[in-house]
Amino acid sequence: MKNYFFLIYLFLTLLFIQGFVCCKQILGDNCKLRIRNNTSKPILFYFSYNYPDTSIPNYEVNKVSLTWGINPNSEIHYCQKGFENAFSENAKGIIMFFIYDFETMNTIPLDTVRAKYLILKRYDLTLDSLKKLNWNVTYP
Repeated sequence: MKNYFFLIYLFLTLLFIQGFVCCKQILGDNCKLRIRNNTSKPILFYFSYNYPDTSIPNYEVNKVSLTWGINPNSEIHYCQKGFENAFSENAKGIIMFFIYDFETMNTIPLDTVRAKYLILKRYDLTLDSLKKLNWNVTYP
């Protein structure tokens, strides 16, 4: 059974890498946001534009499709055309980056995750602060 899950994980990782290569070729400079995981465990991250409401968004149970997974000691490049415009989604110009433990999000019900605020870290970033970080968000 473990081998089955490993093969699925490997396939999804390869699919993600292929998607990134295509995305980078099409979007070019729109792939400048890098999110790095400097831990030995996989993590997930999710964006929210609801600042100052810092509660965990109530997204669908299929959390993995609405978040991005990052393997241990690796990074991903997030590509979205017009990403800088997203900072105008709220009056403060802040996007929240929620970092979750991969295992937690796949074993604990979302209601419990929300009620106990089971996040590893939350970054509240403005466009200026992200530029000062050279578009790098690093956990931890």
